Amino acid sequence: MSVLSSITGALSAATGLTIRTKVEIGMGAVIIAAAAAGWLWVHSLINAKATQAEQITVLTTSNATLQQEKLQLQTDKASADAQRDAYAARAEVLNQENKANEQKAQQYQKDSQSARKELAQLQSADACAGHAVPDGVIRMQQQAIGDFNAGYSG
Repeated sequence: MSVLSSITGALSAATGLTIRTKVEIGMGAVIIAAAAAGWLWVHSLINAKATQAEQITVLTTSNATLQQEKLQLQTDKASADAQRDAYAARAEVLNQENKANEQKAQQYQKDSQSARKELAQLQSADACAGHAVPDGVIRMQQQAIGDFNAGYSG
């Protein structure tokens, strides 16, 4: 009420109007002030709504991008898991082959050791053991070793 009193006081001092006219002018000023405040309030709501709409658009775009990235990561993970499983299976196969090759190598070493012992025994009783072996015999032995190695590597 003090705002209205100050407005009416200012109007009565400035003009010689009646009280009713002064009240009407004061009420008009209050209505205009309320309308201006209402307009400012509505304008701020419109701006807030526009800002929120922009933010929603940005967030929707970000959400769609994140969904695509999530799907890509899931695909990549599935691919990596499949590759890991394939490598694990291959490693198991290679381990089994390695064990089999180790067993073969041990058996070949045993056979070689037995052959050396037998050869040493046979040569110890033979008078010719101290003489050089003919070239033809050496070639035959080399051929036999090459055939054996070819069978082992394949």
